[in-house]
Amino acid sequence: RRRAVWAPEVHFVKGNFYIAYSVTGLGTGLLRSQSGKVQGPYADVNGTNGPVTPGIDASLFVDDDGSVYFVYGSGSIARMKDDLSGLAEKPVRLRCIPADDVPEHHHPARPCVTDQFDHVGFEGAFLFKANGRYYLSGAERYFERYHCLTAESKTLRGPYSTRYVSVPYAGHNTFFQDANSRWWSTIFGNDPQ
Repeated sequence: RRRAVWAPEVHFVKGNFYIAYSVTGLGTGLLRSQSGKVQGPYADVNGTNGPVTPGIDASLFVDDDGSVYFVYGSGSIARMKDDLSGLAEKPVRLRCIPADDVPEHHHPARPCVTDQFDHVGFEGAFLFKANGRYYLSGAERYFERYHCLTAESKTLRGPYSTRYVSVPYAGHNTFFQDANSRWWSTIFGNDPQ
């Protein structure tokens, strides 16, 4: 029951393939391809088969200077070691200012305390950069619909802007560019709409 790999993402970073993932009830992890091919086989980057962080929904972000960041949960971030074998710093939570303090804009089964209304979403954090701006997205039960919400910042660590619905009914997703530089989004649409 706790062995399911949840929300895996394949990333090509520093000349190799990595899979960021979480295991229900255990935490997040990162696997590195041992062959340099997307097919793998893969091995745990920290060699212990233990979690990189507690929580869920792991992702990677590479900044313009080549620094790689581990992003997870509702918007926690930490820079990784140069060899991607683990975290180089303690994770911090990225914040949206001003906070969205409308209760109907947050998941009813995961009520937020006042100091947590500043998250982008309750799960599925994803970070990308376009046109010189950082975009932080997350999934949220916004008016009881599972939307992708996004916030923007001029700096990596923020603060991020007020969040907005960017991809309706998309929930947890990733953003990427195709070969023609067009932006796309995956979706995890568990909403009947």
